Amino acid sequence: MIDWVDKQSNKCPYVEKDQLNEMRRFAYEIIYLHLTESKQLLMILIGTAGTGKSFTIFAIS
Repeated sequence: MIDWVDKQSNKCPYVEKDQLNEMRRFAYEIIYLHLTESKQLLMILIGTAGTGKSFTIFAIS
């Protein structure tokens, strides 16, 4: 399992937050600002194919 995780993480492209569109940047900022809080954050990124969900997750990673 660890080998699979390592292989998948190597496939993730490096994404700068400046590359995100306005709505995806907003989601990124919510997560970033929440890092200092002790409460759990549950967030769902929705959208049809090609709207940048994976791109946003790569930026957060």
